[in-house]
Amino acid sequence: MKTRQVIITVSTVVISLCVGFFIGQYALRYIYIIPPSLRPTLVQPEIKDVVMEKEGFSIVVPAGWREIQAMQGVSATVANVSEEITDPALKKINFRTNYSITYDNLKNKTKKDYVMNIKTVLKQIMPGIVFAKEQDQAINGNDGYIVEATLNQRGADINVLIVLIKGKNQDMWTIAFNTGKANWDKYKDGFYKIAQSFIVK
Repeated sequence: MKTRQVIITVSTVVISLCVGFFIGQYALRYIYIIPPSLRPTLVQPEIKDVVMEKEGFSIVVPAGWREIQAMQGVSATVANVSEEITDPALKKINFRTNYSITYDNLKNKTKKDYVMNIKTVLKQIMPGIVFAKEQDQAINGNDGYIVEATLNQRGADINVLIVLIKGKNQDMWTIAFNTGKANWDKYKDGFYKIAQSFIVK
């Protein structure tokens, strides 16, 4: 029972990462294979940064990026839909650099225990994941924690930034940023800036 509870607790983080890995197969491709009359309404990419307002939070969407269809259990997903991908492995899965936001409840766990649970389950589900860096970090005035990781999915090398943000009461928000390994240096600073724009309502 304890193992099952741990898996449920970190499921939102796993969902966020899965969105990043399979965004081409789920979201982007989904938009174009269904009839136009049934497609969800999408906001066209802006030429400047905009603030995306959602129930419980707001966050910056960079110029040229766009909110796309989110998987069930995910509060929002944003992708660089115009990104030119040159890595053959990433092109094969129609990958685009992206980030997703999910919500969870600490259920009286400490932040330390929550992070340990996440890492344990991610190692079980994604055995090749390597946690390269982690530390406490305030996010726009809120208690937070960051984890940088690398892994290989379907032959594609992915760099991940997981940002945990303590909200009100037992609320815990997670932002999972995903990009190809070759583009990590290009996007890293921008990921941290986007994370710092996150506002808990």
